[in-house]
Amino acid sequence: EGGAVFMTASQQKWVNSTKAFNARKQFFALCNLDKLPSTRRSVYVLTSSACFENFIMSCIVLNCVVMGMVMFPLPSKEYESALEISNIAFAGVFNIEAFLKIYTTRLKYF
Repeated sequence: EGGAVFMTASQQKWVNSTKAFNARKQFFALCNLDKLPSTRRSVYVLTSSACFENFIMSCIVLNCVVMGMVMFPLPSKEYESALEISNIAFAGVFNIEAFLKIYTTRLKYF
């Protein structure tokens, strides 16, 4: 790597450890999944899947777009209603995600 020439040994060690950490797929993986109840294990597999994570990230991006669509004064009551309904829907999705992740990981989530 070209930048290694200008780094001290401790800086290179930090860069290597950061790369290794970021290469992990799961940062808060549970241990002993076989000892968990089957429902909790199934929910853990669901919430740690790439499909679920992509869905949540898409919801976050769409929620940002919707929040950016707020303007004053609002063009119509229908526009305001659509923003409110989408806000409630996103809040529901994020609360369900939080509940499922806390249910599966318990205190390891924090």
